[in-house]
Amino acid sequence: MPVSKLLRVNQIDAVYLDNEIYKSLLWLVKECTSHLPPRIAAYYMPELELFVKFVILYHSVAKNGFTFGQKLLAIKYENLSNAKKILYLVFSCSSYLHRVEAFNNFARFYKYIVWFDGFIKICNFVNLSLFLKTGKYPILIDRILNLEQVYTQNAERSFGSKYLARELLWNGFIEILVYVLPLINYHKIRRMIYSIMPSRKKLDAFSDTPVLTLQTTCIYCGLAPILPHHMNCKHVFCYVCLKGNQLADSMYSCPECGHSTTSCERVSVK
Repeated sequence: MPVSKLLRVNQIDAVYLDNEIYKSLLWLVKECTSHLPPRIAAYYMPELELFVKFVILYHSVAKNGFTFGQKLLAIKYENLSNAKKILYLVFSCSSYLHRVEAFNNFARFYKYIVWFDGFIKICNFVNLSLFLKTGKYPILIDRILNLEQVYTQNAERSFGSKYLARELLWNGFIEILVYVLPLINYHKIRRMIYSIMPSRKKLDAFSDTPVLTLQTTCIYCGLAPILPHHMNCKHVFCYVCLKGNQLADSMYSCPECGHSTTSCERVSVK
C-alpha cells in the first residue's frame, strides 16, 4: 500500500507506543536496582538507559525492520537496509552524549553538545510540522534516513474508533459527575436514612448536660474535640464538625441521640 495511505494518527500512535514501552522497561530496571546504594544507581543510570534503549531497538528495528509500536499497528519500514539499521541505532542512542559531562577530559565539549541538543529539538519541531502537512516521517530519524513506512499487509485505510468512543463516553460521564455531585446534599440524605432506621436511638436531648473530661471525644470525628461545642444535648463536637454539618444541612441531628437543632453553644468547663 502506498505510504500516502498511512494515517497520521497510526504513525503518531506507534511513536507513543514505543515511548511507553521504553518507559515501562526502564521502570522495571530501576525497580531492580532500587536496592543498590543510591550513589551507584544514580551514577550508572545513563548506562542503564542506554542499555534498555539498545536492547529494545536491537530486538525490533535491527532484527525485524519495525519497532514494537509499529508491530502493534501493522506498520513496518519499507526500505530499511543494514547500513540504515546501524545508523538508526546510533542516532537513537545519541542522547548518551550528555554523559561526557561526567568525564573531566571531555567536559570542554559539553557546551557544544548542549548546542547540538538544542539544534536537534528545533529540527524535531520542524519535522513534526512537516509531518502534519505531508503525513510522512513522524520522527526526525525517519526523515534523515529517508525511511518510509508501509502496512505489513494489504490493510484498508481505516481507523478504529472503539477506544475513542469509550474514552469519550467515560469523559462525558465524569463531567456529569463533577457537575452533579456538588449539588447533592448527602448530609440531608444521610440524616433521612438514619431517621428511618429502627435501631436508631431516640433519647431525651435535654436530659443531660455535656461534660468535658480528658476522655471526651468528638461524636462526629472521634478525636479530641477542638473548641468543644454542643447542640443542647449531652454529646460534644468540635466546632468545625458541628458548624460545618449545620451549614450543610439546616436539620442536622446529633449522630448519637438524634437531637436536631440549630443551636451551637460552647461547652463550659467546670
